[in-house]
Amino acid sequence: MDVIGKWGPRPDPAQQIMRDAKLQSDYSHDEASKKIQLWYAKDRTNTFQKELTDFLKIISAD
Repeated sequence: MDVIGKWGPRPDPAQQIMRDAKLQSDYSHDEASKKIQLWYAKDRTNTFQKELTDFLKIISAD
């Protein structure tokens, strides 16, 4: 069984929100979670759909 791809825990923009939050000296998981949830609400799964489609194209090409 070979690994044919890796896909992260959340879309890249949401992951970047978490990375940025963790760099803050006053990091709050609750605040970061709220920001991510707001991002998801505004994005309406568009980024998720694009990333998943792109990922499936890559792994199906192999």
